[in-house]
Amino acid sequence: MLSTMNEDLVTDINTGEGTIATHVTAAIASWWFPAGIVASIAAWAIYNIAARPYEPFPLVSLAVVGSFLATLAALEVPFIIRAQRWQRQQAKIAAENDYRLNLKAELEIRYLDEKLDVVLATQARMLEAIERLERNTPPFL
Repeated sequence: MLSTMNEDLVTDINTGEGTIATHVTAAIASWWFPAGIVASIAAWAIYNIAARPYEPFPLVSLAVVGSFLATLAALEVPFIIRAQRWQRQQAKIAAENDYRLNLKAELEIRYLDEKLDVVLATQARMLEAIERLERNTPPFL
């Protein structure tokens, strides 16, 4: 029962869109991505300072790089939002599964408790019958 529930939601989540967004977000959120950008800009700046500059106005190029990074940040947002939505749906499925599993366990505990009550009642009746027999039976000599 638990393995077959939420199948439509699971198939919707496990589409390529959710996993692609997760992989892109994981790459963007790693320390390598911003470190690579900073290292590239630093290498470009050092090269323009140390070597003979290949461009007469390097700040214009730096402004272009800055606008590219702003565009890149704007393009990252849909991936981040989709990855968060995917994680939220995964958490919702996990919570639903936990709820159903806990409900099933509670019902099983109630069933076992009722069975235990029946067994205890049967044992109490048997004990009363044994005590009556012992009172009515003379001792063996």
